Amino acid sequence: MPGRLPPAALDQQVNVTDDTLGRVCQRSPAPGYPDEERTVIDCIAVVMDEEIEHYRFAVRDLAVLETS
Repeated sequence: MPGRLPPAALDQQVNVTDDTLGRVCQRSPAPGYPDEERTVIDCIAVVMDEEIEHYRFAVRDLAVLETS
């Protein structure tokens, strides 16, 4: 069902602590990115920003299609 997290993800979400969010990730996200420290919360923020932008573009595009 959309919008529901799998059990493993729920377990991770329940057990998140400040220490977990502040943990430094060990490698860059993809080739070509600068080698700089990123914490788990930094990575989550990037994913959330991307999701917000995808949603914004989808709403915009659907509004255009609805008026066509």
